[in-house]
Amino acid sequence: MRPTWEEFVARHAQNVIDAALRVVGNPDDADEIAQDVFLEIFRNDRLDELADQPALVRTMSTRRAIDRLRLRKPTNELDDHGLSCREPEPSQNAIAAEWDERLRLALTKLPPREAEVFCLSVLDGNSANDIAQLLNISQGAVAKSLSSARSKLSELFGLKQAKAET
Repeated sequence: MRPTWEEFVARHAQNVIDAALRVVGNPDDADEIAQDVFLEIFRNDRLDELADQPALVRTMSTRRAIDRLRLRKPTNELDDHGLSCREPEPSQNAIAAEWDERLRLALTKLPPREAEVFCLSVLDGNSANDIAQLLNISQGAVAKSLSSARSKLSELFGLKQAKAET
């Protein structure tokens, strides 16, 4: 039986918002992304297709969230000295927030497929098999994209360079 639009939104809204929030880290942005996702589904008359496909709806949200990150303009340039300075240590929450923001910025520098696979795996906790089914690619392609994303993120965070120096 076909759900009503209200039933569909009620069933999927929290998952859509949560998926977007894990990527963008901002509740207002996550709400806007959810609105965009539901508007796209409504305009393209995809209610029947997606009614029983929560993973696909979450994937739409993740994709939109990555796109939103790409549109952001950083307010401050990140320098490489911020992590190595020996000023009084900030609270653990401040450190975590800084790392979150750096990760979000770094995700915008990855190719779309790698960013999507990374978010679906690391942020959403999906298995390689689940990601392969969601994106209609092989598990090998998932593993390659995830490995490449991790490698590029390591480079962006200077972790490979630090290993080479030690």
